[in-house]
Amino acid sequence: MNNFRRENNLTHTEPIENLPPTLAFTTVVLGGFRGLIANVLWVRAMQMQEDGKFFEMAQLGDWITKLQPYADHVWRVTAWNMSYNISVKFDGIETPEVRWHWVKRGIELIRDQGLKYNPHSAHLYHELAWHFQHKVGHNLDDAHRFYKEAWCKDMISILGDKRDGYIDLIEPAKGSEAEARRLRLINEFKMYPEEMKKVDDQWGPLEWRLQDAHAIYWAQQGINDVTDRFDVTGKDGEPDGVLNLEEVEAAGGDFTKLRRIIYQSFQQAYMQGRLISSPPNFNYGYNGDLVGRVN
Repeated sequence: MNNFRRENNLTHTEPIENLPPTLAFTTVVLGGFRGLIANVLWVRAMQMQEDGKFFEMAQLGDWITKLQPYADHVWRVTAWNMSYNISVKFDGIETPEVRWHWVKRGIELIRDQGLKYNPHSAHLYHELAWHFQHKVGHNLDDAHRFYKEAWCKDMISILGDKRDGYIDLIEPAKGSEAEARRLRLINEFKMYPEEMKKVDDQWGPLEWRLQDAHAIYWAQQGINDVTDRFDVTGKDGEPDGVLNLEEVEAAGGDFTKLRRIIYQSFQQAYMQGRLISSPPNFNYGYNGDLVGRVN
């Protein structure tokens, strides 16, 4: 049945894989009542959270996101469960790589899937930026240095040995190694070097091999989206790229939360936004180049 739906483009949602037989049958039979099934599973997931059954909740969350992919809160809760609840079930000193596996899964869930179905969700932009600013960027997790180093390794593999290595990925020669890195940046990390340059021009110089720059990047993408949708009254009645008080109110609290993420991440970037030495001798420190921006 799923193959028939896929081949004939009869649905705009992904077929649900690996469901228990009873749930799979119920989903096919009820069809348009997928929302009802999702609600039942959601109630069960919330009960599992209360009971501390986070691994079981992760499986339910996966099914719910496939049943209701346009409900952004489902992606947020499922990602949070992976990054904050499941990850800390493992020792941050003895097995930090296992913690990072779950934190990274939370990041990827929002970035790769949640925003795919909800490209205008300021909630998801905020949650993604928060993961970089708080979970990876802060020092409250025993494994925070491992997270930072792991992320740095990923970025070095794309950006190389320069903080602004994204510049080399703007209009690279066709078939070049730089073009391959550009494509990986876009396809795997869902980032564009042109957008990175805009953010760097506005908030930098940022160290793009460290996490705080990415918190600022995703918060700014959310701000740009909110501004595009709610900026209706500028000079001469034309949009001016700036939200006035009425437009901010119309946008809800999302705009303010996204700006707060930028300010908090910017403060962290000043305190820890300079890469002193790359892995395996990973170390970071103050980014004095941001003093002018901070003031």
